Amino acid sequence: MRQPSRSRLRRVADLAVPVVVAVWLVLLILGPPKEDPPWGLLGTVAGIGSGAALYWRRSHPERVMLVTLAGGLAIQLIFPDGVSPTPA
Repeated sequence: MRQPSRSRLRRVADLAVPVVVAVWLVLLILGPPKEDPPWGLLGTVAGIGSGAALYWRRSHPERVMLVTLAGGLAIQLIFPDGVSPTPA
């Protein structure tokens, strides 16, 4: 059996990390229904945006950090009991 090359593993990680983080944030935001927050859609968009921004973390690290911190702040303000800024 042939071993996968580093470049292939890197491509898989470059796609898997943003998807896993975005899904994780959306699941935390939409998690167990306590109350229906009026800003739930904004929190969902912030979670998806923060996770999706991680795709460019190798080529634009400063911009990605700004996007993920802004998304994490939005999520933290909307859901103060739940989510930490995971992507950041």
